[in-house]
Amino acid sequence: MISGSGSQHWPQTRDFHDLLVNDYAADPADLHVLIADGKEPDTSAEIVDGMATRETLGAAFAKIAAEIDEDDLFLFYVEWHGKGYVGRIPEIKRNAAYHGFFGSPPLIAGEGDEKDFKESELNLSLFCAAGGLLTGRDFHYGMGEWGVAYYPRSKMVRYRVMSHFGDVQVAGMGKLSDSDVLLERFTDYTLGDHNKNGRIEKDLGEVWDPDGDGKPPWDPETGEFDEDDWGEIDKFEDDCSSGAWHSKLGGVKFTVWDAGLDNRADIDINPGEQLEVDGTDTDNDGCIDGFDLNDDGDMDDWVSVHETIQIHRDELIDDEVRDYADTITKGTKVFLINSCFGGGFVNDLSSDNTIILCGSPEECSASAQVMPKKLIEAFGEKFDQADADGDGMVSFLEAFNYVCVRRQSGSGGGFYRFQYDDNGDGISQEGLLPKGGDGTLGSRVGLRKTAKAGTDPDTERDGQGGSPTEPNVQN
Repeated sequence: MISGSGSQHWPQTRDFHDLLVNDYAADPADLHVLIADGKEPDTSAEIVDGMATRETLGAAFAKIAAEIDEDDLFLFYVEWHGKGYVGRIPEIKRNAAYHGFFGSPPLIAGEGDEKDFKESELNLSLFCAAGGLLTGRDFHYGMGEWGVAYYPRSKMVRYRVMSHFGDVQVAGMGKLSDSDVLLERFTDYTLGDHNKNGRIEKDLGEVWDPDGDGKPPWDPETGEFDEDDWGEIDKFEDDCSSGAWHSKLGGVKFTVWDAGLDNRADIDINPGEQLEVDGTDTDNDGCIDGFDLNDDGDMDDWVSVHETIQIHRDELIDDEVRDYADTITKGTKVFLINSCFGGGFVNDLSSDNTIILCGSPEECSASAQVMPKKLIEAFGEKFDQADADGDGMVSFLEAFNYVCVRRQSGSGGGFYRFQYDDNGDGISQEGLLPKGGDGTLGSRVGLRKTAKAGTDPDTERDGQGGSPTEPNVQN
C-alpha cells in the first residue's frame, strides 16, 4: 500500500488496511504500508512499515513473491500523486482549463514503448492563467491577449505576453517598447489589490470593485474589463522566452519565441545557438499545436509519455511498476490505483488473472479520496448494497459498479471517470460493467464478509462457478 500521510490520502489507506484486517482476517504481517511523502501520519502510525522507496518496494515484492500461493489474492493499492500528460478533453473541467500540461517528459517511442501520440497530436501549454475557478473555462490565452486568473470576489490578476510593442506604460518603469523575437510578460493587479498578490483580502481593507460602479474588474460571462478598476500595469518581465511557462515539458529544455513577429508563439526544443521552429501556436490559443520532438524535420514520429507514481524523493514510471508486478507469478493480482493519470497503467499491467481499477483515465487528474472511500464502503458498511447478486461476496466488478453509481456523493459533481480492466487486452472500460469484454474475472473474484478471526477471506475465481477458494490477502 502506497499512500501520502496527510488528511487527503492517509484516512482512506488506514481504513482500507483496517477493513482487511478486521473484517477479512488479513494478517497484518502480509500488509506492507509505505508512505510516499516522508512524513509520519498523525494516526495509526504503528501500521506503517517505512517510506516508499525502491528499496522498500523491492523488499516487499520479494517477500510476497516468495510466499504467495496460487489461491492467494495480491493487492497493490495506491492513494497518492502521479504524473503524466493532460489531454484536451473539453467535458472534463480540469482538462478544459489545463490541457497541454506535461508532468512527465515526452519521449520518442522506442522498441517496447507505448505509442501514445504522434508528435502532431500533442499540445504544449504555454500561456495559462492557472489557479482560477474550474467552470469548464479554458484558462489559456494567446499572445497579445489578457489572460485572467479568477475566483469570485477573492482572486483577480491578469497576464499578457508579447514580443513587439510600443509605449506601454508600466508602474515605476515608464513607457516601454520592444521589437525583437523574444517574449515579454506583463502582470497586472487591480487597484483594489493593495499588496499586489492577486488575492482580494477584505480583512486588509482590499476591495473587489475599486471604483464602486457595480462592475467587476473582469466579467467572466462577457470577457469584458472595467479598465477603471486596473490602472497602470504593475509588472514587466523582459526576454522571458526560456522562463517558467505553464508546462515545463517534463524537464525537456525549450525556448519560446515569435519567429515571424506575427503574435504566434513558436518553440525550439533543445535549442542551440540559432533558434529553430519546432512547433507553433497556429491558432494563438496559448498552446503549441504539435512539435518536432527529435528535430528530424517532421511531426510524424510516435511519442511515449510515461505515467508515474510519486514515491519518497523519487518517482516510479509505469514500466517499473510493471516490472515489480511481473515478479508476482502466482495468485490473482488486483491493482487499485487512485493517482492522477492512473489509467495509463492499464496497458502496462493488464495480463491474465489481473484486475485493475483506476481513479482516472490516462490523460486526466484523479480526485483524492473518492474511489478509495467508495471501495471501502462497498467492502464495508455498504456490503449488502454492493453485493448486487446477493451471493455473500462483493466481487471487484460489483465494487467497481458501486463506485461508479455513487461517485457523485459528496464529490461536488466532479470529473470522475473511473477505469477498469480484467481481460488482459490493455484497454480499460468506464461505467457499469460488464462491458467491452471486461467483467468476467472481476465477477468471480472478491471478498466475503464472513471471515472469522483466524480464517482467511473467501473468493471465487475458478471460472466454473465451483466452490470458493480461501486466499491469503497479500498487499
